[in-house]
Amino acid sequence: MNTKILNITNGDIFNKYYTSKFGGEAMAFCEAMMEGNTVLDVYSDEFINLRSKELCVSKEEYKSKMLKNDIHWYSKLNLWFGKDTFCQMNLLTLLAYLEQIGYNGEVLLNYIDDETFEIIQEDIKVELDIYRKLYENILIKKIKINDVGVLYLNAIELYFDYHSENGKLTKIVRENATMQERDLICLLLENSKEYGLSDIQAKKLIKKYKRGTKMIKFICYPKCTTCQKAKKWLDDNGVEYELRDIKLDNPTREELEEWYEKSGLPLNKFFNTSGLLYKSLELKSKLPTISDDEMLNLLTTDGMLVKRPLLIGEKFVLVGFK
Repeated sequence: MNTKILNITNGDIFNKYYTSKFGGEAMAFCEAMMEGNTVLDVYSDEFINLRSKELCVSKEEYKSKMLKNDIHWYSKLNLWFGKDTFCQMNLLTLLAYLEQIGYNGEVLLNYIDDETFEIIQEDIKVELDIYRKLYENILIKKIKINDVGVLYLNAIELYFDYHSENGKLTKIVRENATMQERDLICLLLENSKEYGLSDIQAKKLIKKYKRGTKMIKFICYPKCTTCQKAKKWLDDNGVEYELRDIKLDNPTREELEEWYEKSGLPLNKFFNTSGLLYKSLELKSKLPTISDDEMLNLLTTDGMLVKRPLLIGEKFVLVGFK
């Protein structure tokens, strides 16, 4: 019986190169998972809705680029990815998906140079058992993990640096705020090889951080009526802000520690005491008996446990709205 092999490449450009040079059956994994939010079930309706919006394409176009649903038909998968953060977040998502669907064939990973397409490492055997949990912790819960399997730890660390307000690329934007956008994009691309940054991502960073001061963050649950009232007040008073859905993008422990310290409030004031999850976990009676460390860990597990809205400024944190 012949072994059916599918090559999965990171993106269309390398896919075209691979098929022209080596032939065989190949398919591109077309995503940009280092940007935006995601959910646990890859290729679910919720996932497609979120990711198509992030990539600014229609759901139909996104679906046309998705991996085949008959991957089980292939007894062997050869994966071709780079080592930069952009490629590694895509690879993490792909491995999580293979675990999600219960793929039981052979999986071999080949690392390539993103610019020259030279093969750096080949035929790395991948054991599918940790990647869906890694995907959840890193891309959804935003928790740093040290045991990352076949992934590159440096790329994971740079993912968190990329999204940090004090990250390397953020600092470059702030320190060169007077530079022409075209020149600043070039500067960012020169300093971001390990991130795998594109010009589109560079423009997003510039738009977000070139102001010279940090934009206020408005963290809310869009369906919450209190959050809707707070949003209306901000809009009516001409306050510019960056909106973040707390259900889709749960605050990290690092963020919560910073906000807690900056707010001057007791940590228990950060709990959504009217929420169903708070009540189902019987936290009213449990919170007085647990430490701040345990409370922080609890708050990071689900955004619906955190009181909203939150308004985060450079020198203040406001919890709730009246």
